[in-house]
Amino acid sequence: MRRLFATLLLADEAFKAACLLAGGNYRASYLRLHLCSINIFIIALHALRPCRLLDNFLYAICIPAALAALLFPTWVSLPAANFMHLHSFTVHILLAGYPIMLTAGGDIRPQARYLPGCVALVLALPVYFVNVAFGTNFMFLMQADAGSPLLWFQQAFGGHLVGLLCTGRCCFRCNVRPAVLLQTPARPLNMLKSPRPGFVPGRGLRSA
Repeated sequence: MRRLFATLLLADEAFKAACLLAGGNYRASYLRLHLCSINIFIIALHALRPCRLLDNFLYAICIPAALAALLFPTWVSLPAANFMHLHSFTVHILLAGYPIMLTAGGDIRPQARYLPGCVALVLALPVYFVNVAFGTNFMFLMQADAGSPLLWFQQAFGGHLVGLLCTGRCCFRCNVRPAVLLQTPARPLNMLKSPRPGFVPGRGLRSA
């Protein structure tokens, strides 16, 4: 399932690139430097080589980013049959589904000590300089897009980055508790599927 999700994400991104190139519309703003675009390749790496750092990155960064994009889509002004409309919905559903599936199944177990490494993986500083060089807005570092909740922070406080910092702080402070809620429904099923050594259903542990 991990590799299937990763393959679907890569195919979805390749579909977008092929359509943009075919229409002669590919430009600097479509480079894979948005957070969700980076998450596509993080998931592909995780599907092949899972590790605790990537587990925590997908939980603390990928889930909030993908869900925020689905809750506040900026692409709905396009026709429903437009390839960018289709791509944007399907890719963000897959991005959210992959780590939620693994967290609910108990494969991802968030630990706060990995959060500094997760922040480093975001790569916001080099992306900022790319934005300056090409006049782009990757990761919404330069301004808030219309329809984004960050626009409210920009209007209220004169800067949308306050919203990014507040959102990140909330995600990090709530790093473990939501995972416990996600994993709770799966625990009885996991116990039936993978009993502990020496465990006899209905009798407990066998004596040595």
